[in-house]
Amino acid sequence: MLGVRLAPNYQKGKIRLSKPIIRLLALGASVAFGLAMFLKLWVMTLISTFYYDGLHLNVYASKVTGDLSELNILNHYIGMMNIDNSLPELQWIPWVFRIIVLLCLIIAIWPSRLIVTGGIILIFVGLVITAGDFYYRLYEYGHNFDPSAAIKVPVFTPKIIGDYTLANFSVTTGFGVGGYLTILGAILLIAAFVYNLKSQKVT
Repeated sequence: MLGVRLAPNYQKGKIRLSKPIIRLLALGASVAFGLAMFLKLWVMTLISTFYYDGLHLNVYASKVTGDLSELNILNHYIGMMNIDNSLPELQWIPWVFRIIVLLCLIIAIWPSRLIVTGGIILIFVGLVITAGDFYYRLYEYGHNFDPSAAIKVPVFTPKIIGDYTLANFSVTTGFGVGGYLTILGAILLIAAFVYNLKSQKVT
């Protein structure tokens, strides 16, 4: 009898415990995404005998920095499009991050089942669209060459993470601090989603 009486209270305790955990996870995610918006999301370094220190490309949510002048000179010779800050993504991606941060804060303040589930789904839709667009841009830059370019190179898609050779350059690509913070934010939200599902099963 005692065990039967304690079971409902134990289940309610698990539900009460899950909400603070979801709040903390969502709050942590909001901080991670908020910081990521201002830090490097993705970086590329090209090294050759002519560039011992390497040429660097840094991608942020709202801008592209690095050795753009030198990179665009090289791009001209192989017929690749210029890299600059006129890309439309640099206008709307910061808004994606802002909306994600706002949704994370809403989840942290009102961690109801519907808000947690709907908010996290919306956030991951935004992340998937942003990641897909980024990959499309990498593909576009490596496939749309000017046929009248002085130097011909085979079409390619730059790796998101890894090392490869392009002409006489050794290229290294990977996430910046902002990219890793974005991944951390996504992991925290997945954990919040799992806790939310477990609290539903308890009831």
